[in-house]
Amino acid sequence: MSRRPSLDFVTTDEILKELKKRFDDFIIVGSAKRTSEQDDYVITFKGTYHGILGLCELGRLAAEAGGDDVKDDPTR
Repeated sequence: MSRRPSLDFVTTDEILKELKKRFDDFIIVGSAKRTSEQDDYVITFKGTYHGILGLCELGRLAAEAGGDDVKDDPTR
């Protein structure tokens, strides 16, 4: 059984830079609750205007459908 390398010590910025290299159109929106009174948000994107809007719409449809089903993703 092969072990995947840990990403614990890779910064979020480094991960996002790598993902941007792999995709033509790309959008990430994330949040992390840092304290009971403070949230941290990350919003980053790459691509054409219409490509980014299309991904936003696709994400909305996926959320309405109920989740992050990645069974068709060969990398998982």
